Amino acid sequence: MTGRAILLSLVVWIPAAGSAAPRLSLSNERLELTIGFALEGGGCRLHDRETDETYRAAEFGVVRVWDNTEDRMRTLLLAPEATTSTCRLDIERKGPAEAIVHVDTGPGSASPMGTMSFGVAFDVVLTLKDHALECAIRIAGLREQQAPPGVPQRWRLMNVELFPLLGATPAGSPGYLLIPSWSGAVYYFDRRHPRANPAYTKAGHGDLGTEAGLRSRWGFNPDAPDEYGSMVYGRQAVWEDQLQLPIYATIREHGGLMGILLGGEYDTELRARRHQGPQRTASINPVWHYRQYWHSKLDPVDRRVRLIAMDGKQAGYVGVGNLYREYLLNERGVKTLRERAATNPEVAYFMDSIYLRMMMGMKRASLDGKGEMRSFQTWDQFAEVVPRFRQAGFEKINFIFVGANFQGHDGAHPTVFPLKPAHGGEEGFRRMMRVLDAAGYRAGFHLNYKDCYRCSPDWNPAFVQTNEYGELRYHGAWIGGYSYQAIPQEMLERFGKRDLPRLRALGLRGMHYWDACLSVMEETFPPNRVIARREYGEGAIGYFDYAAQVFGTVGCETSIAPLLGIIVSAGNTSSPNGGASRQFNGSGYCGAALLDHWVPLQHIVYHGLCTYAAGPELAGRTGHEFNAAPTDQEIATIRRKYLESQAYNGPLAYEFIVNHERPSAGRTRTTLSDGTRILVNTTDQNWTDGDAVVKPKSHLIQRNGNR
Repeated sequence: MTGRAILLSLVVWIPAAGSAAPRLSLSNERLELTIGFALEGGGCRLHDRETDETYRAAEFGVVRVWDNTEDRMRTLLLAPEATTSTCRLDIERKGPAEAIVHVDTGPGSASPMGTMSFGVAFDVVLTLKDHALECAIRIAGLREQQAPPGVPQRWRLMNVELFPLLGATPAGSPGYLLIPSWSGAVYYFDRRHPRANPAYTKAGHGDLGTEAGLRSRWGFNPDAPDEYGSMVYGRQAVWEDQLQLPIYATIREHGGLMGILLGGEYDTELRARRHQGPQRTASINPVWHYRQYWHSKLDPVDRRVRLIAMDGKQAGYVGVGNLYREYLLNERGVKTLRERAATNPEVAYFMDSIYLRMMMGMKRASLDGKGEMRSFQTWDQFAEVVPRFRQAGFEKINFIFVGANFQGHDGAHPTVFPLKPAHGGEEGFRRMMRVLDAAGYRAGFHLNYKDCYRCSPDWNPAFVQTNEYGELRYHGAWIGGYSYQAIPQEMLERFGKRDLPRLRALGLRGMHYWDACLSVMEETFPPNRVIARREYGEGAIGYFDYAAQVFGTVGCETSIAPLLGIIVSAGNTSSPNGGASRQFNGSGYCGAALLDHWVPLQHIVYHGLCTYAAGPELAGRTGHEFNAAPTDQEIATIRRKYLESQAYNGPLAYEFIVNHERPSAGRTRTTLSDGTRILVNTTDQNWTDGDAVVKPKSHLIQRNGNR
């Protein structure tokens, strides 16, 4: 052995009768981790000395493998075992705060009789550093038994869950689970909390034999009514869950435990559980998936999570958002909007502008994609309106033209050219652009490289995803007919590099806009190009980045955290129902009674890194969409709303949201990094907050130093 490495064999297949259960302890000044590896009576304990909070887990871990000979999943606890199945654990200590646990489930038995060995081995790296515990499974150490030539591989690793139920908190305790669904959601441990979702307290919720159960039948999961998990960055089958941030947390009275997924996040499920065991505990933990199906491509990346112990001041959705933003800035190299605007004139222009969308036209929907084309306005009609924006006082506008592409909005993606003659064609577009340039305005197109249609002149099944059954994947039908799902790498190589420079040559610059291209991640199968979920996401990010290089900057409808630093605008950054408690149709977390209400976690992360549409509570931007050439009255209304929003957005768009409070129902207090406070009162009565009085249905902005 070299250096400080010490190899300690915990198990020699069958521990001697009466021997002590093997254990591992790691510690530093802040944290202490203790793991018991016994098959029965083991468990894990992470203790935070500063807050005196202890976060316990039921086991060291669970591994699930697919048994290809019996077509079923098998589950193995990561504990010494040699009777019904094989599991060997060895510890390699690297020091007082670091160790590697070598897991070996045996060579892989060829017969279902007797002791099972699953043919999977991997290393779990555990490291304590400052106030965090990092856990990783390195892909370099992962081994699956390879079958002899001509023999099917029996065992395939499906997923690993380390420290299941870590942080499980008894019912009735102060605090909540923080789930990154939509803008962020909470589940209270104490079901008597005034903001607990009242729908879950109705007698018979989820019971199909009762009226309440029948009313909630759309969301009830009879197989797992007390737990639910969804994939980070989304999956089509459960797109309503919308997990756009790779973070989660357990919030308690004196502290909290936050998780940041550092690697393998595209294949990570965040599983929340409630009413577990005699204390009816609730918890949230990551499950690292290596395959969704037995024949899925295994993505060869490390799986890593950082568990951060938070003190009492940090413990909450605000602290989680601030910590994650700091991580993005300090470790991922994400640039703030202020930094980007200082070096990129198109970002600076967008930040000073109003963003307006112009719908040019679309076909009537039909499954064959041959519906009648409808033009809502021509380029010449729009050009006549442009000077009126100048007369109204708009110095900078970033227009996005929707439906300007071939066959109009959602009509024949991915084809862009020729521009639709019904709007005036390319010549009419050039005339309009000369007027737009003279006014000093910018423009971009709304395009989509996720959906593609058979009616497109560019149609080729080779650029379409193949699903797990070997069929071309489509998700419903839109205006152009059945919406087939594209392989993002093919879109960039075939069409992005062909069409985007041509659009730039026509004069488009500023923010280019991508439709809902990253609403879910897809994995693909033969015979077309095979990509894992991560490769899908990174492929789409590739054409986002390319568009930013061509036009100067880029925005989108649906965003995920890896886009921060590339996009300047995220359209679908929403807190459903204004954050209020309600059932959300299709949400699996709602269906499992694990979602009480939403919080602006995503806005706290995004603000200062990316803009979004919102009101004064979240210091968001305003904008508008026209379906025809706007009237003078419409322009005047937009001007008034824009000036109002500049008071709580404008230069404040460069700041961070550092605090967000809800003193009482209908009243919020938002603090930005320059000290500005925004008080919002949506009630029918005056709100007195210190020396400030906020009138009903209004807001008050307190600048730094002016309380």
